Amino acid sequence: MQSKKYKKTVLVILVIVVILIIFNLGMRVGYLKASFANEAGDNYYRPLLGGMPMEQIGFFHDMGIGAHGVNGKIISINLPTIIVADEDSTEKVVRIEDETVIRKLRDTIPAQDLQAGDFIVVIGRPKAGAEIDAQFIRVMPAVPTPTK
Repeated sequence: MQSKKYKKTVLVILVIVVILIIFNLGMRVGYLKASFANEAGDNYYRPLLGGMPMEQIGFFHDMGIGAHGVNGKIISINLPTIIVADEDSTEKVVRIEDETVIRKLRDTIPAQDLQAGDFIVVIGRPKAGAEIDAQFIRVMPAVPTPTK
């Protein structure tokens, strides 16, 4: 029969191992998000700013990078890639894979049914090259324009 002290020691060691595993997973997620943000700066904003690194511009501010998705209007389609302009007119590159689920109202639709001008919400994962690997896309209904 095992002593109480032995059981407590094993339990404490197991708890520490679980905490270390959770901490390691958090570090990996943080690393992926930081890598995506770095790629976004290298591949998107620097060419817009004349190739100057952000450090030489003299200011830092939140440029609205949504690492895990985007919502906005489709401005270009070249499957499997689409370009979406968000509410700040920032263009995001979204890659559609075979596993991507695309919904319009209650129906699942193929990627070929997407059209320029559609308003969509994309949920996905950051990918190298500042792209978003879409896991789910929701095509939003057209918003009626107000009449005066």
